[in-house]
This record gives sequence, structure tokens and C-alpha cells, in this order.
Amino acid sequence: MPNLDHPRLVAGHAVDGGVRGDMGQAVIAHGDYSPGGAQNHYIIGVGAECELLAGGAQVLGCISFQDGNPQEVGPNGVTIEALLACCADRLEHFQGGPHANRYNAEALTGIERALEALKDRTRERDAGGT
Repeated sequence: MPNLDHPRLVAGHAVDGGVRGDMGQAVIAHGDYSPGGAQNHYIIGVGAECELLAGGAQVLGCISFQDGNPQEVGPNGVTIEALLACCADRLEHFQGGPHANRYNAEALTGIERALEALKDRTRERDAGGT
């Protein structure tokens, strides 16, 4: 059972200022905060937030990000880069099929820029920077 301490509704995906995204999907961040100030675990589902937390709603997916320095604790979760790579791959395939459109293209460009920025951060860190 995941650590459901400190649950927080995430609404960045919601349209028109709401708290739910397309198809009524809700995102809940949960668990202890990392030393870096972020929560590492997310539940994505459909149903009331309290039902998601209590296990009574339809959970569509769970994401656990790396928790701690991998050189100290080993790999124990996905990276932001890996998750963005999945999103980019999906959009690239949409763009090669019947769902190609300018919105997908713009989203793909944004994800590609985000990936490059995160890769630059990793390169700098690996080179001895901060």
C-alpha cells in the first residue's frame, strides 16, 4: 500500500481552471516530501479524490519517481526524463498517424525542449557542476 500521507491534488493538466483533466482524470501527489522538496509518488485516476485515496475509484496509473541520490540508494523510481520520453514517443506516433495536428506538434516541441534542458542539467552535474 502506498504512503498516502500528505496527499495533494495536482491540477496542472486541468482545462479552464478546474482540478480535473480530460475525461475527469484526477492526479494526486502523495507520500513524504523528498530532501529536494518534491513528492515522489502520484496516483492518476477517475473518481472523487477521497475515493482515489481510499482505493474506491478507478486508478488508471501510479508513478513513482526516483527517491534519493541513485548513487547512494540505487535506482528506485523513474526519472522525469524517462516519463517525458514516453510522452514524446506517443506524440511522435500520433503525428505519424491520423491524429496529427498542430497542437500535438507544439506539445512535442515543448517536451523536446524540456528534455534538452534536463539533459543539460545532468551533463552539468556529471561534469562536476551543481
